[in-house]
Amino acid sequence: MHVAYEGRVANVADLRDGSVFLADLDGGPVVRAVKASYVNPSGIHGGKIVTVGPFRDGDEGKPGAYEPHVVRRLAVVDLTGVLAFAFSTAPEHVSFGPPPPRERPGLVLLVGDDAYLGCRFHEGDGLWETAYLNVATGEIVFQLDAAEACVSRQWALRAAA
Repeated sequence: MHVAYEGRVANVADLRDGSVFLADLDGGPVVRAVKASYVNPSGIHGGKIVTVGPFRDGDEGKPGAYEPHVVRRLAVVDLTGVLAFAFSTAPEHVSFGPPPPRERPGLVLLVGDDAYLGCRFHEGDGLWETAYLNVATGEIVFQLDAAEACVSRQWALRAAA
């Protein structure tokens, strides 16, 4: 017998920010996702679920940050420690001039020691804005210093070493 994924069954509410898991999303395929959090401009903390593939219809193959209620079942498969986020630093995949913010979903922005995955942050009214998921901590931020960043156009989730 071949097991495609290792992991443990968990309740999504019990996962920490930055956890990678498999989930059944309402109206879409089973996806790999990351539990995330953010602070809005009013200082209110919120949670999001960031899809990291396969992607939902309408996201044009890019990561999307959704309200936690999109997870159809509370039980998920926690893959933290099984899968790790990786990005390419090969010269053909890296640039030092980030594109405009609306073109950043799906790109990795490297700022100092941190890697941020550009994603579509979905609002309740069907609109989205560009946001950035810190892949190590699960924190979502809305602004990065593009002058201090370089971009990797190639990323994946791979088996953790």
